[in-house]
Amino acid sequence: MTAAMSARGAQGHSKRLEESNKREVKIMGFINAYLTPEEKKELKNKAIDNPIAFGILDVSWWTIDRENDIRLIWAGTHRDFPYENYFVLLWKGEIHPVSFVKEYPSIPNTVRWSKKNELSEYIFPIDAPFVDDLRNALLAYKIDGSPDDLKSEAICDF
Repeated sequence: MTAAMSARGAQGHSKRLEESNKREVKIMGFINAYLTPEEKKELKNKAIDNPIAFGILDVSWWTIDRENDIRLIWAGTHRDFPYENYFVLLWKGEIHPVSFVKEYPSIPNTVRWSKKNELSEYIFPIDAPFVDDLRNALLAYKIDGSPDDLKSEAICDF
């Protein structure tokens, strides 16, 4: 890769970050946002294990409530069970791997997040102190957490 190609890639990321920040839609303080270079470095330095794949989490965007120090990061899906989605919730300094079943109800552009995968090791008690924040983060995450998604909606049934 040439230096010019690398510079264009960095400019493209900066442009997407700037455009995304202009379109922010907050849900209870949460937004889907591209990580800044500083946030990406901070996440890498934390070396958080990916609960579904080998290695550490390495993402370009997340669902974040900066004011309350809460981040929801999609980690992946199980190859044998593609409807199961795995996340890491960074909640006020704590790390919580969590998982949900992703369903598409008959409502257009809508996803339903369910806590039906009871066999998962990343299930959490419904009375956990972070549940309300996790629910709000998933409502903001919508279908895929993309900062560019302004049309989809989400339902949480927990």
